[in-house]
Amino acid sequence: MTTLIVRTKLLPYQVEPADDWQIWWYVGGRGIGKSWRGSSWIVKQAIRYPDTEWAAIGKTWGETKRIAVNGRSGVKRFVLDNGLEPLLLGGKWSKTSFTGSPGDMKLTFANGSIIHFASADNADSLRGLNLHGAWCDEVCFWPSESWKVLQFAVRETLPDGSPPRTIATSTPDGENWVWETYVRDGAVKGVAWIGGGTGPPDTPPSTYDNPHLDKQFVEMITREYEGTEWGDQELRGLFVTRRGAIFKGINVAQHTRAGACGRRDIDNPTEWDTHPSRPGFVWPTPGTGRTIGGQDLGTVHPSAFLIGAWVKDVLCITGEVVTPAATETEWHGEIRSLLAQWEPTTIHSESASPMTTNAQRTERGMPIQLTRKSAVSVESSIRSIQQLLRDGLLVIDHAACPVLWKQLRNYKWKTDAQGNPVKPEQPVKSDDDAVDALRYLVLGETSGNGPVESSDDSPLDW
Repeated sequence: MTTLIVRTKLLPYQVEPADDWQIWWYVGGRGIGKSWRGSSWIVKQAIRYPDTEWAAIGKTWGETKRIAVNGRSGVKRFVLDNGLEPLLLGGKWSKTSFTGSPGDMKLTFANGSIIHFASADNADSLRGLNLHGAWCDEVCFWPSESWKVLQFAVRETLPDGSPPRTIATSTPDGENWVWETYVRDGAVKGVAWIGGGTGPPDTPPSTYDNPHLDKQFVEMITREYEGTEWGDQELRGLFVTRRGAIFKGINVAQHTRAGACGRRDIDNPTEWDTHPSRPGFVWPTPGTGRTIGGQDLGTVHPSAFLIGAWVKDVLCITGEVVTPAATETEWHGEIRSLLAQWEPTTIHSESASPMTTNAQRTERGMPIQLTRKSAVSVESSIRSIQQLLRDGLLVIDHAACPVLWKQLRNYKWKTDAQGNPVKPEQPVKSDDDAVDALRYLVLGETSGNGPVESSDDSPLDW
């Protein structure tokens, strides 16, 4: 193994995970250095481990040549800019070290290591490779078949005993096969994500996190796309919920404390919790504003409890508890700290567990207000939440309420075999405990005057 010292200053999210990972999903917004991280990583691996084989793979042959090989952040630029040519076969980037023929494009090092260049547009072209590792660029836009074939090729143990490794750099592409395989069901063994966690961070590295980008470019792109679905994907690096989604328009910029309340201004922390479009708005703290709760009691599924606070006409969701709880006593132990901290004046709860809610009322002195549970109430509460989100009147501390945030983004209508919502529209009853708690909270708060008004009688396509 060769010790290589290349002095590059990494941003915190660019640091390689410490654990014994096999796949590193380096997924985030545009301009966070994905291609540079991929090319620098694979060159260093080829130099560090003599007589090993690697692959750098783009979505198409054109992208492989234009980005992975010759791009400003590609392999060639990294080798030349860091004085690594003497480590190539023949001592420089030439026909001796680099073969440029499509189908047999490769870079050979003096230590016997090789980086093969390939493309994902033909899965069968990846067969026959026998690799210690790979850099895969814009993987979220690959055909899933190409990824599967590659996984069988990355199979050689590294000389120091480490497992074969793949770095996958990409902007997300909605809830496609990557999301279904590596995100939807939680952590996957051997898989690390950007930032070092076992799953994608709630707030992935975004366009705003790279201090080297042109400021005027960032300002322009923010004006155009901030607060849109496209902006959430391309700028913020989020897996955007799409077809069948009930809350299509939910986004970080408008609907989270971090986005809507100016948390990007880290140099001016006193302004973090003010709403830029609502003068006088300040994020609630215990003892300020009217505080309420929402509760969904589970039997076979988890129970969920939310704390909300009204600041003028904005409903702020400030805390959550989502956990299995077999008895009322166990459940009270889970939510006790939130109750003590926020002291809600009303708790809107489902009515399907009378033994628990009666005990909460009589023995705990909790201000339980039962909310009706019917098909009509489900539709009404969904419409009310949609309206609040559309008007920017529902803001969530998604760092304190990660389960609610994830469930809102994944909350979908039931669909038929063709993927179209069934009639009458019904939400999928799965992983919705925190959403149900929010529905009871919102329905309880609006039931006196009916649901929040919307522009027509059809479910909001928002």
